[in-house]
Amino acid sequence: MRYSPVNRKTQLVAVAVLALAVSSRGSAQQPLRPGDQVRTTQEAELKAGQETLHVVRPGTVLAVQQVQAPWVAVTLTEDGRPLSGWIQQRQVVRVEQAASDERVSVRPTPPAVRLQSEETSLGKAPEGIVWSSCTANADGTRVAYAVRRDGRWWITLNGAEGPKYDEIAAGHPRFSPDGKRLAYTARRADRWLAIIDGRESAPFEKIGADFPVFSADSGHVAYSAVRDGAATVVIDNEERRYEDVLPGTPRFSPDGKRSAYGAMRDGKWFAVVDGVEGEAYDELRQRDLVFSPDGSRVAYVARRGRQWHVVVDGSVAEGCDWAGYPTFSRDGRRWCYEAGRGQKRWLVVDGAEWKPHEAIGDFVFSPDGSRTAYWAEDGGRWRVVLDGREQTPYDGYGEASLTFSPDGRRVTYVAVRGQGALAVIDGREDPLYERMLESTPIFSPDSRRIAYAGLRDGKWRLVVDGAERGTYDLIGEQTVRFVGDGSGVACLAGFGNRVAIALEGSFGNDYNFFVRGNLWSKADQDWFRTVAVRNGELFRVDVRIISNGSHSANRLSGPAPVR
Repeated sequence: MRYSPVNRKTQLVAVAVLALAVSSRGSAQQPLRPGDQVRTTQEAELKAGQETLHVVRPGTVLAVQQVQAPWVAVTLTEDGRPLSGWIQQRQVVRVEQAASDERVSVRPTPPAVRLQSEETSLGKAPEGIVWSSCTANADGTRVAYAVRRDGRWWITLNGAEGPKYDEIAAGHPRFSPDGKRLAYTARRADRWLAIIDGRESAPFEKIGADFPVFSADSGHVAYSAVRDGAATVVIDNEERRYEDVLPGTPRFSPDGKRSAYGAMRDGKWFAVVDGVEGEAYDELRQRDLVFSPDGSRVAYVARRGRQWHVVVDGSVAEGCDWAGYPTFSRDGRRWCYEAGRGQKRWLVVDGAEWKPHEAIGDFVFSPDGSRTAYWAEDGGRWRVVLDGREQTPYDGYGEASLTFSPDGRRVTYVAVRGQGALAVIDGREDPLYERMLESTPIFSPDSRRIAYAGLRDGKWRLVVDGAERGTYDLIGEQTVRFVGDGSGVACLAGFGNRVAIALEGSFGNDYNFFVRGNLWSKADQDWFRTVAVRNGELFRVDVRIISNGSHSANRLSGPAPVR
């Protein structure tokens, strides 16, 4: 079975954190536990994956963070600099077992960074504000929301009221990626309008849900609509009419330079890429029309008769009983899709068929495209196939959790065992939890550190490098981030009916909620900005990452990775 860790639609989703207490296989008399102090009995290597971070001298006292026999996660201070990593358990002994004159007191390693927040009031929200529509641009300088009062609707942008309408579509307004443009859809009488940069479109009977959309470079805008009973695609105010338009299209390439959508004419479906119509088919699938990450290539899945085909840059692959979502490597050079015939499923990678399985799950290329990993089911058990080698089998897996590190050397995923879920990092299993946050685990930009969250005993716990760094009522999906130079991990955390930015157990100012659209602006630098609401008042919040004297602390990554 597959496993969906959380509902995708919740505004603030909880993550499970790896509990610090781990069942360990320590000494026969008394197992090592997190919080214990140990002393090295010989020269030992402090490791992160396959990398040696530091050579530890004999007699060095270490603090235990986690135990995964035959490895122990430890911290130590070297030349005033806190370090974390993994060491072999046979190379250490509990401090209490050493001679009394060798006992040493070890102070906990302080957090490497802390948060400093500064608020700027944006004023009280007006009567009738529709809070679910409230959004901000990326740098927090523009805030927009819908207001409903006395039977009329309008959009307010930075305190200025827009034209009045009979209805504003749910989920609107929307800023362009650069934050300079604004779009929404509104109804006047029985006709819908697209309002883009303050200008109204011609009236339509209907405008597609989740439209208009901006290109990544903010230079283009598109939507689908219905006028006089005809399905219409509008890209930069240029209209084309068809019998039908594939739901969820048009869409832009990641670089914003190209467009694609599916359309029907004379009962046949075809893809329109950069304005050029492709071959006609009996069916197209919405999810399976994709651009490569670099925008150079496009693929889609189409049916002709009983056979499904994957079309890559206009080239049609051999037909099969079933074909699935195409995937490209980051540079667009490699491509893959799932194919099936009868009861068997297999991957087609760069045009070559791979080993068949009963079912295929998520597939990923490493960032440089040289490595591959995917989930496969055989005999009712799911396992990762990493570079062609099958890993440990499980009862299921966390969708979209299979991830390579930025340098491509490491891999992590969420696996299901019984009624629980666990993180597997470089082939090493972490403890079992009730549920894992959908958007974790994540790697730090330098690939050394890892963070995730999970649910245990009704609390969500943030785990950084194998150690618990905070326990919360909720943790926001897609909000766990390495901040500063990667020395700290922040998230959007909830406690009671309040939310706050949290940094490994410490809180910033608390609010009722954060406005969607710009959380973690500039998160890879030493500050970020967001917009939040407290007691009906809007605030721009600047959060600065303050160093506590070390930016290399807690680089705990796990034993040597499985390759």
